[in-house]
Amino acid sequence: MKSAIITGVSTGIGRATCQFLLTENYTVFGSIRSAEDGEYLRNTLGEKFVPLLFDVTNRKEISSTVQTIRHHTNGQAVTALINNAGIAVGGPLEYIEPHQMHHQFKVNVMGVLNCIQIFLPLLKTEPGSLHQPGKIINIGSIAGQIASPFMGPYCASKHALEGLTSSLRQELKVYGINVVLVGPGPTRSEIWNKIDHAKIEDSAETIYGKPMEKFQELITGAVRTAYPSTKIARLIHNIIENKWPRSRYYLTPNPITSWFIPRLLPERFLHYIVALILGLNRK
Repeated sequence: MKSAIITGVSTGIGRATCQFLLTENYTVFGSIRSAEDGEYLRNTLGEKFVPLLFDVTNRKEISSTVQTIRHHTNGQAVTALINNAGIAVGGPLEYIEPHQMHHQFKVNVMGVLNCIQIFLPLLKTEPGSLHQPGKIINIGSIAGQIASPFMGPYCASKHALEGLTSSLRQELKVYGINVVLVGPGPTRSEIWNKIDHAKIEDSAETIYGKPMEKFQELITGAVRTAYPSTKIARLIHNIIENKWPRSRYYLTPNPITSWFIPRLLPERFLHYIVALILGLNRK
C-alpha cells in the first residue's frame, strides 16, 4: 500500500499533488483546517482521500490524527510526508510587525517541524524490513536561496527551512529516511492571494511606495508565466518513486534569469541591479 501525508491540500501545490497521487493509487492523508473543506474534498476526490483536520501550528491537533493514519495503513510505514502548508507575509521589513514575522515562522518553519516530529514514527521501518522507510519532502522556494525585497519574512522562513532540511537529512540517515527539499519558482498557487495586501498598501505612502509598485508589476508578470501546480506535483511523485533522490530540486519557468544568473553574479552587483530596476538606490 502506497500512502502519503500532505499538509495544506485545499489549494495549489498541495491540492495538485493530492490529486496526482490519488491517480497513482496512493492513499492520501491530507490536512485541511475546516470540516467543510474536508467533506468537500472527500466527496470530490473519493474514498482513498482521508481528510485530517488540523492546523500545522497546533501540535495537539496534529497528534490527534496519528491513530487515524495507523488505522488506514494497518501499521505499514507511510510512503511520504509532504510538508506543503505555508503562508507568505510581504512588505518592507522596516514596517513589518513582530507578530507578523512570528506568525510567518510559526507556520512555515515550526509547522514543518511539528509535523515531522509527530509523524516521524509513521515513516520508520525495522532494520531488515522488506519495506522501505518513508521519505520527507519539504516544499521550499527559490526564495530560500535568492531573497527579494519586500518579501523579507517569507524569504527568511524559506532560508530557515533550507537549514532545517539539511540538518534533518543528515540526522535521519540513522533511520534510512531520505529528506528532500523542493524549491519551486513562480507557481500558480493561492498562497500569493493570501498575502496581507492591506499591510502592503499601508506602506504605499512611505519611501518604499514606488519601488513596491514596480515590484508588484514584476510579480504580476511572473505569475503569467508561472508553472502550473501539476508540474510540481509530477516532480514530487517522481521523487517519492526514486530510490535515490537528490537532496534538492529547484524548478522555475525562467531558469536563466531567475536562477542561474542570480546565483552566478556577485551578490553586491545583483542587489545593485535589483535596486536599480525597482528604484531603491539612494539618489
